[in-house]
Amino acid sequence: MTSEACAITAGEWRRLSPWSVFHFASKAIAQNIQSLIFFGPATYGASRFASELAWVIPIAVMAAVLIGSAVTYLFYSYRVLGDSVQVRRGALFKKNVDLSFDRIQNISIEHPFYFRPLSRVTLKIDGAGARREEVNIAALTIAEAEAARGHILGRKSSRGNAAESAVAAIAPPAADDERPLFTRSLTDLVVHGLTNNRSFIAIAGLLGVLWQSNLSPSDLIRRLGIQFDVVVAGMSLIQLVMLFALSLIVAVGAIAFVSVLVAIFTYYGFAMHRTADGLTIRRGLLTRHEIHVKKSRIQTVTIRQDWLDRLLGRRNVILERISHSQSQEDPWSAQKRKIFVPSVREHETRIVTDEILPGCRIDDLPFTPIRIRYFYKRVAIASVVILIALGVAEWLSNGLHWLTLGLLAVWPLVVGHAYMTWKRGGLAVDGDFVVARSGTIGIDYRIFPASKAQDVTHIQSVLMRRHDISSLRFHTASTTITVPYMGTEFMSAVLDYVVFRVESSRASWM
Repeated sequence: MTSEACAITAGEWRRLSPWSVFHFASKAIAQNIQSLIFFGPATYGASRFASELAWVIPIAVMAAVLIGSAVTYLFYSYRVLGDSVQVRRGALFKKNVDLSFDRIQNISIEHPFYFRPLSRVTLKIDGAGARREEVNIAALTIAEAEAARGHILGRKSSRGNAAESAVAAIAPPAADDERPLFTRSLTDLVVHGLTNNRSFIAIAGLLGVLWQSNLSPSDLIRRLGIQFDVVVAGMSLIQLVMLFALSLIVAVGAIAFVSVLVAIFTYYGFAMHRTADGLTIRRGLLTRHEIHVKKSRIQTVTIRQDWLDRLLGRRNVILERISHSQSQEDPWSAQKRKIFVPSVREHETRIVTDEILPGCRIDDLPFTPIRIRYFYKRVAIASVVILIALGVAEWLSNGLHWLTLGLLAVWPLVVGHAYMTWKRGGLAVDGDFVVARSGTIGIDYRIFPASKAQDVTHIQSVLMRRHDISSLRFHTASTTITVPYMGTEFMSAVLDYVVFRVESSRASWM
């Protein structure tokens, strides 16, 4: 055992390497991007009155990040005891974290791009208790990170047979035990970027900045030096239409380009390996992520296919792990607990799903459809809302005819959406697997073993009872799935079967 491991065993408080300042700086920048976007208009407005001092703003922001990161490093210490990992941090507001080994769900070693030239890594320890309970020990050498992880796993296994399953769930497999299962090429990632747009977040942020800064589109065009009135002067209607179409093509192309870049940076080098009872996933261009998960800890599998995915014959497979305290968990933390397999061809779906759901064939299942009253209900509610809005528009002013026309145009879209939702909805049971189908233009399949259901809720209102209709809500350790408006007899049979599987099966959901 190395001297580092001995020091860890002794349980003494340890300081991070000074290189950890890079970790805290990058984390601060990532966490405050939204704040910078929100306060951007304020700094922009200030620079209008003091343009000669505008260059100070980026320097001040960078200085604040560096100073804050240095202070975090100075007041950060950790130690690994026999039964927990403890962290002390904070200068003005002290925070103590005591993460028991029993609550540790995953131990991984990440290779951020800023640590690669230094041969340093970040040891990430995820807890399964409160919201965002995690410990990040940055700027360790690979030997130090391996020693810390080995110490934790060794102490867990030394507690006896009761801890063996927990150790197996988080212990990384030996390289000899891994067998290649599934990879994604650069072409696959480009397709994923084109079919799953995520650049709308950046666009929404930019529009928010423009809106808060009181900068109209005409002002923006004028500041860019574009004389729009001169450009369009003398153009015919056909030329204007062609100009608009060209602008739209350029905008769509720019959005698609950003989305492809995000997909490449996130999933570059994606590789999935199988072990005796688990999966290992590695991905990332700049920061390499490595995830080890035991198959039994995967609670739900979602197969998602948007409308562009359907045209290209692609799907996205999402493996959802155990997520404690779901109601308190923020969306970002919940998303990190999901394993995303991008741009899977339809015939490749079985390669991934057979590792978790052996023998489940969603394309061959006979689904029981949702009752037509679900469509009637949604159309009735939407129609009442639109009629009320039309009445309000006519009462406020006779000049809002454009709003009336807009509401009338929205109604068939709402009806079409309700119709597609009704047509897509369905439920099927295939052996131990429960499959809920939903969607509109695209289609989603959410699959979970009946034996892993933690709670099943039967929902039936007075009106639903009159028409012999019920809904079911399934709760697993990772998510909640609601299936609406099906025959009560069928729903009762599904509920009884799921309860029977839970009580009779001895399979562990951990």
